[in-house]
Amino acid sequence: MARGATSRNCTRQTQCPEGKREKANGSALAPARMRADGAVRAGIPGLPSLRSVQTRVIPLRPGRPCRCYPAARREAEEQRGLFLAEQRARTMTGNSVTTTDFRNTMLTGDSVSLMRAMPRNAIDFILTDPPYLVNYQGRDGRKVRNDDNSRWLRPAFNQMHRVLKWGGFAVSFYGWNRIDLFADAWKAAGFRMVGHIVFRKSYSSSSRFLRYEHESAYLLAKGNVTPPAKPIPDVIDMPYSGNRLHPTQKPVAALLPLVEAFCPVGGLVLDPFAGSGSSLVAAQHLGRDWLGMELDPEHAATATRRLAWHGAGKVAA
Repeated sequence: MARGATSRNCTRQTQCPEGKREKANGSALAPARMRADGAVRAGIPGLPSLRSVQTRVIPLRPGRPCRCYPAARREAEEQRGLFLAEQRARTMTGNSVTTTDFRNTMLTGDSVSLMRAMPRNAIDFILTDPPYLVNYQGRDGRKVRNDDNSRWLRPAFNQMHRVLKWGGFAVSFYGWNRIDLFADAWKAAGFRMVGHIVFRKSYSSSSRFLRYEHESAYLLAKGNVTPPAKPIPDVIDMPYSGNRLHPTQKPVAALLPLVEAFCPVGGLVLDPFAGSGSSLVAAQHLGRDWLGMELDPEHAATATRRLAWHGAGKVAA
C-alpha cells in the first residue's frame, strides 16, 4: 500500500492523524500477527488452532495507518490474547478447544480460563452447583474452594452465558443468603431468571432460626427460549447423598429431571463447578454428552473415576 493510502478495511478515505507513528505501530503489531498466523498455518504441536474458535486476524499492511487502525489494533491484540488463553487451556488440560473434542471430558483447572478457550454458543444446557459464598465447612471439617470470596462469580457466569447456545437454559444452585450477589451476576451476564426450583430434603442440613430442609436453584434462559414439552414441577425431592464424595454432593436422582427437561437428546451438558460429577453422571445416564470443569484436582479425579464407573453400565447414584 502506497504511503498516504488508507487500509482496504477502512470505509473512510481520511488519513490517521497519528501517521507519524506508523513505523512504531507497524513494527509493534507485526510480530504478534505473525506469531498468531504462524500457529494457524504451521499447526504447532500442543497448541489448538485459532480456526477452532472461528476467529480472524485483520490484515495489517505497511504504510500510514488509517482512522480505523486503533480498532484493527484492538482486534489484533484480542486475537493474540485468545491465542494465549488457548495455550494456557491446552497446557492445563491436554485437550483441544473444539466442541467435539470437549465432549465427555473432565477438565481440571480454573473454569473461567477454560471456558474462555471455548467457542461461543457451544453448550446446550448448563447445570451447576457453584460455591455458595458462605465459607461452608462440613461436620467432618471439609471445605469448598473459593467459597470464601465472590471474585469469580461474575466472570464465571459471563463465560457461561457466552458458551451457552441462544435459546438454551441453565440451572444454577445458589446460597439463599447471597441471592443478591448471584442475581446481579446472572443479570449482568445476560441471563433471564425464568423459574425457581426448590429441592425438598427429608432431613435438616442445619438448624438455627429455622430447620433448613431444602436447597434452591434458579432456571436461567439465554435469549428467547422454547418451554419444555413436559414441564417439571418446581419442587423436587432430594434424597440424602451422604456427602461421601464431596462436602456438598448432590444426588443424581434430583438432577435427572433437569437434564431430561432442558437438554435436547444428543445435547451437551456443561458443569463448570463439577465437584464429584453428579450433574455429569445424570447427563451420562440419560445419553447426553457432558463436559465437566473442576478446580480441585482430587474432586476432578473422583468425578473421572465415577463417570468411568457409571459409563461401564453401573447404576447412577
